[in-house]
Amino acid sequence: MNTTILLGVALCVSAPTLKDPPKKEAGVVGEWVPESMTLGGNKMTTPVGVRYELTADGQWISHVEATRVGMPAPRHYKLDAKADPPTIDFITPTPPEGARTDPIFGIYKVEGDTLTVCYSIGGKDRPAKFESLAGSRAMLMVLKRVRKD
Repeated sequence: MNTTILLGVALCVSAPTLKDPPKKEAGVVGEWVPESMTLGGNKMTTPVGVRYELTADGQWISHVEATRVGMPAPRHYKLDAKADPPTIDFITPTPPEGARTDPIFGIYKVEGDTLTVCYSIGGKDRPAKFESLAGSRAMLMVLKRVRKD
């Protein structure tokens, strides 16, 4: 009897503890406000009252002072979370006639409530690092998630 009790206690003590399930990454879906912007190594003035919404169905919507900004054509984004670093492409699938809307190729990372995006303005090259060096056409944006309590 004592042996059984000791064996039971020993098994309980040596048993692995239950682990918390891994936290699910919040991802890019949500509303974001710009915290900082750097273009070609130069800090830019962060726009006031502007926020960006990335929807679950892949739409990219701009808002100014709580008003949805009408764009000439719907804008979308496409992610590749498996790339290293993960990539984000902003595209206008059906640009208005005569309008030139080249895709924007970038990289992104989400750390808690911070979304960092780096993309090349007017170019076909995708940045490899989260940096905007002097003289480059790289835009580095740091955005904060809008919390809806």
